[in-house]
Amino acid sequence: MEDILSSIRRILSDDEQQAAPPPPKTEAAPPPPPPKPAAAPPPPPPPPPPP
Repeated sequence: MEDILSSIRRILSDDEQQAAPPPPKTEAAPPPPPPKPAAAPPPPPPPPPPP
């Protein structure tokens, strides 16, 4: 159990070190692509033909 806690603390501290100040941007990075919209629901089935 202590091993798990120590490994979690180590991972969290590694993340904090990586999330330190971002490096200065030397060139303009392209903007991230916009998020894809959720898939549209399928269209309703066509009405049955009249008798």
